Amino acid sequence: MFAVNQDYVKAINEQFEGLKKVIKDKNFRANNEIPIIFFGNGSQELDAKVKSFPFQNGRGIIFVTHWNYEMALISNKNLEYVFAGLTDDEEYYVFARSRINVDFLPKESPKEFEGYKIKYRYEDCPNPDNIKPRYKNYVSNIAKRLEELPNDKYEPNLRYFEEIISSLKIEK
Repeated sequence: MFAVNQDYVKAINEQFEGLKKVIKDKNFRANNEIPIIFFGNGSQELDAKVKSFPFQNGRGIIFVTHWNYEMALISNKNLEYVFAGLTDDEEYYVFARSRINVDFLPKESPKEFEGYKIKYRYEDCPNPDNIKPRYKNYVSNIAKRLEELPNDKYEPNLRYFEEIISSLKIEK
């Protein structure tokens, strides 16, 4: 479906190149995100617990993220553990994700959380540049807490998802 549009083809190829880079260097980001091939709206609001992660005949990157579809406070609603990888021969792309929860986040996006309030929709705000630094600090603080949280304090335990991914074997 996307192959008929050259802009989509170019974007997908760039995403694959970015994914290869992040698999080699877990700190690589493209446009402040871990490059994955994902057709959907939204963006990665944060990443935590990022690590290179192998499966039986390939490698990838695994991380906690919060998908955001507009400027909203972080909650369990869009919190996920994500894996994106390639087989060793780079013939196959593997993508998996699992919803996760943590005790310290609310179930749904709140209007106020940990001293941060959303008073305006981003596009309606009189001066969006005033919100950006405060919001980035809020996101950074949540990401740090997620980073420091042990795997068994996530529901489900992150280890279970990792066991599934490590057991994958892609055969031709």
